[in-house]
Amino acid sequence: DKTRLFTFGIGSAPNEYLMRKIAELGRGQSRFIHSHEDISVVMSDFLKTLSAPVMTDVVVNLYDDSGAEINDASLYPQSMPDLFYERPLRGFLRSDQSVSRVELRGLVNGELVSKFYEIDESRQREHPLVQRLYGREVINDLMLQYILAKDQLRREGIKKRIVAIGLQYQLVSQFTSRVAVEEKISRAEDENLAKLNVPNHLPRGSNPAHFTATGTNDFFYMTLGLLLVLLGLGLKKYLGTKVA
Repeated sequence: DKTRLFTFGIGSAPNEYLMRKIAELGRGQSRFIHSHEDISVVMSDFLKTLSAPVMTDVVVNLYDDSGAEINDASLYPQSMPDLFYERPLRGFLRSDQSVSRVELRGLVNGELVSKFYEIDESRQREHPLVQRLYGREVINDLMLQYILAKDQLRREGIKKRIVAIGLQYQLVSQFTSRVAVEEKISRAEDENLAKLNVPNHLPRGSNPAHFTATGTNDFFYMTLGLLLVLLGLGLKKYLGTKVA
């Protein structure tokens, strides 16, 4: 009904899937406070968002060129969150029909309001990342069904669907992963190979202007260092004899 759930994940390794899914089902939002962040800043931003809901009980409807409603489209998340001030409302949909108009309907100050947005076909673009984002939303929804399923046969069916979506959109999931395949190039045994020294990166957070490496395998610097050590020992002996 009118209850909303907002979740927080604190630290370096919270269960992000659990936090996001609870907030999604509760029509709220999730926040993550990482170790390097200021908790007061994140909480202040969250309270600012929480105090400014623009539209609640949001429903999205799609229409084709003739004005007829499209009922066979898949939209994720299936339960749209509330719309808050300065927070975009993001959803992914797939439809075999051409979508010409989108209706955003919900409650504004307790009154039912509908906003219509025309889809400009000339501005449509194709991008594989959008397809993968849609695929990720589908897998997230299927994973919840898999977790809640009590029948093993049903779980196996959902697992097959997750694998199929993962392969279709090239996504890593609970049941799919990426495998690196090394291709070894054949060469003659007596072929000369080029040798190249590749410098290592400095540790994260170190400033090259104030960070000097203390070790080296360069012959010139090793020789120079040895000569300086011998020179120092000679000067020490000479100065010691002179003082005596």
